[in-house]
Amino acid sequence: MKEHKLLINGNWEEGAEIRDIKSPFSGKTVAKVHFAGKSQVEKAIGDAHTAFTETKKLPATNALRRSKKYPQR
Repeated sequence: MKEHKLLINGNWEEGAEIRDIKSPFSGKTVAKVHFAGKSQVEKAIGDAHTAFTETKKLPATNALRRSKKYPQR
């Protein structure tokens, strides 16, 4: 079963709450999803603001290369 964590500032983190996602057809749990708590949301917003402040000064091609260093799913 897949478990989906939060990607905050390039790091996978566990959320404050984990919820089971159930299939509407079988009722079986198909995944577990982490939901951010208030402090995680505030951290993610702050980190995103910091990243934007840095990357808005770069040419678009540099910003694209920089964004590829983060893990993709």
